[in-house]
Amino acid sequence: APGREAMLRALSLQALVHLLRDQADRGRPEPAPPPRRARELQLERYRELVEQHFRKHLPVGYFAQRLGISIASLNRICRELAGSSAQGLLHQRLLLEANRDLAYTHKPVQVVAEELGFSDPAYFSRFFSRAMGCPPSAYRARAARLPKDG
Repeated sequence: APGREAMLRALSLQALVHLLRDQADRGRPEPAPPPRRARELQLERYRELVEQHFRKHLPVGYFAQRLGISIASLNRICRELAGSSAQGLLHQRLLLEANRDLAYTHKPVQVVAEELGFSDPAYFSRFFSRAMGCPPSAYRARAARLPKDG
């Protein structure tokens, strides 16, 4: 077919360029991760941002961007230093607040869900049940039977 030879040359050249780039990358050492103290400060700053915004249900990418690092780096730091993914830490904060509200207030579950930024109380109930192993109403009933500190 017309142009076949030119196309084969172009594809061969492209394959050669990819091979050369791959070989060059193998010879280059990977960048060293930031020192532990720098990672600890990034985790601390992430936790501060989560504390400020956990009710907004922002994506992890928002927090990574605010920290000036990639989502993968944020997840790596969180897993290494906190034992959970960035999303996991965000969910833990939501659950902590949900647990407090359910155990120490008489707000209806729907109100707790709304205050935590859930637009659908049923979704909040599924989220809570999956994480805690029981629905919010059962958690509240169990918490009511326990003696309160203080």
